[in-house]
Amino acid sequence: MADTQVQALNQILAIIDEKATLLKDERYDMPAARRGPERDLILKLIDDALDLGYKIDPRPDAVIEDLYKLQSQLKAII
Repeated sequence: MADTQVQALNQILAIIDEKATLLKDERYDMPAARRGPERDLILKLIDDALDLGYKIDPRPDAVIEDLYKLQSQLKAII
């Protein structure tokens, strides 16, 4: 079960990375009607990743810490 959780977390992290990079690179050119929903989607994915991260044993503390940092950065830039 832990392997499945780790694989799921890795997939979520890949999506977060892709979407966060796109948002950071294009946020000034992106229409506000798209920027808000993109940010909200990433924040939801971060919440899902955090929930899953806390269920994995041993807990990936470095990943969880990075997710909290990204979460606060996203809330601050938009």
